[in-house]
Amino acid sequence: MRNLNHELENNGLSLIKVSTFAEPKSEFSLPTYEKLTELLLEEMACPSYVVAYLDHAVMVGLLDQQELNFYHLQDFQIEHLQTLRVFNSTSELLVWRNNRAFQGRLREDKYDDDERDKEYIVVAEQVLWGTNVEHLPGGWSYITEERGFNMVVPLEGVRVDQKGNRLKIKTHNYIGFNELGLAGYVDTRFVNFTGGGIE
Repeated sequence: MRNLNHELENNGLSLIKVSTFAEPKSEFSLPTYEKLTELLLEEMACPSYVVAYLDHAVMVGLLDQQELNFYHLQDFQIEHLQTLRVFNSTSELLVWRNNRAFQGRLREDKYDDDERDKEYIVVAEQVLWGTNVEHLPGGWSYITEERGFNMVVPLEGVRVDQKGNRLKIKTHNYIGFNELGLAGYVDTRFVNFTGGGIE
């Protein structure tokens, strides 16, 4: 295990043990944006970050104070939603479109001292595009890059540049084994935003 840890660390990864539980959500309908907000408030604690993958854009927001908030109170048409991740340091609700309905998965991690039922997971940080930032009112930041990428995030004081200061998403990557005993990732959840001067 020591060699594996060393190899992971050389690639910017780390191996930890957590108690984790995943609950699948069978098919359900989301007829309106209001119904989506109700579902998120039922399943997730506030505050939580929200990343919505739409047909035409990616929106980042915050589930806070009993509301789903995107910059300038934007919302979107449910028919354009492909995937949604709502996450905080301990849990994530993942929702995805399955034809005309939706399915989901709620995953929760516990970081306690009890070693029973703990699983190894790989912790990674995915670097996001964006080397320029404009600070917006209300604690939001507008991140852009010359190649055309742009994103508004509900984070205050972000600092990014072309010298390696970048915003990242911390992920937990869960290890499972197939019928041959070979290990691989069986699930991934978003945990938090890191980097960009916000640690």
